[in-house]
Amino acid sequence: MLECNVAFRGFDCTTFPQVLFELQELPKKGTGSDLADALEAKKCEHENIPGDDLKGRFIGRKIPAGYYIVFNNAHFVLYDATKQKLYEFNKEKNTLGGFRETNAGERTMATNSGGWSVRKLPDIYAPKFA
Repeated sequence: MLECNVAFRGFDCTTFPQVLFELQELPKKGTGSDLADALEAKKCEHENIPGDDLKGRFIGRKIPAGYYIVFNNAHFVLYDATKQKLYEFNKEKNTLGGFRETNAGERTMATNSGGWSVRKLPDIYAPKFA
């Protein structure tokens, strides 16, 4: 379960899209599905899929142009399908203050925290990816 008490959260993969998209608070329990619902992101054909399959879809450009939130049980990533870029914030080494931009087909999409889901964000969020 993700920490939902704002007083105890730092800037991380959950608060990154929350701040970027100007959500005032974490929805419900703060799961990926909750955040996607709060952003009115639409389900597409990519729900609960293994990491290797998702990486293959990135490489094969199987996800139509647009902007997406990608999540599993423990992590959120933003995806620009036109530029083939993933954007995320985490506390791993070798990141710029925690922020990381990766070519979509080059990122390992670990599945140890469940399958990945991809939801299409409404076009109103397009300027946030500029």
